[in-house]
Amino acid sequence: MAYAHIVPSGSDWIARVYGQELSRHDSQQAAWDAACDWLKWHGGGELSTHAPDGTVSEKNVIFRGNDPRNIRG
Repeated sequence: MAYAHIVPSGSDWIARVYGQELSRHDSQQAAWDAACDWLKWHGGGELSTHAPDGTVSEKNVIFRGNDPRNIRG
């Protein structure tokens, strides 16, 4: 299972995966959307949103997205 984090950085919000910056955004929602999309594409995982004081304010489990290549037969 993959883990992603949304962390504040000044006036920006950073989406991090495996400790590396995935992307930087002007809003928390935009960072959340980017991390959520990454997790869906990579099989799902846990998404933690951090408050400005560093504590985890919210955790979500993101399930993998529909993969049209996963066809039986």
